[in-house]
Amino acid sequence: MTGKTRIFGFSADEIAKIRAKDRYSSIYNTLRKSESEKVKSFLNVIEKLRSDVQVYRLTELLPRVLEQTHFKSVYYAMADGDERSAHIDLFCQLLLNFAGTGQRDLSQFVDYLQTFEENGLEIGNDQTVKGAVRIMTIHSSKGLE
Repeated sequence: MTGKTRIFGFSADEIAKIRAKDRYSSIYNTLRKSESEKVKSFLNVIEKLRSDVQVYRLTELLPRVLEQTHFKSVYYAMADGDERSAHIDLFCQLLLNFAGTGQRDLSQFVDYLQTFEENGLEIGNDQTVKGAVRIMTIHSSKGLE
């Protein structure tokens, strides 16, 4: 694999070379030993986001992650960018819906998402987005809104 990772631009070869320098430490610790400016820049973003987790609520953290990683821009530039961007927007909306339940923590959000999956509920929005899943209450699925 010689392609680049989408967010930080590392090629598979670059990652393999970094990893080969120390196969016994975690990849994170191996990265921390690197002198590469690209790696240092990546680690700066990761460290900032790690500290942000301690300070910000999930609803504040997700926009920071998207901004600092340029995630949405990268996905928008890909094939089917509009569709991919809509999926990110949908995920953000799910987070806002979750926050409305009064829960705030990441593990609770993961549980919230797993509940949809376990119950076979579909996640989506009012507009049909190819490849998206639609959320419906039992009442709305029966037309009893």
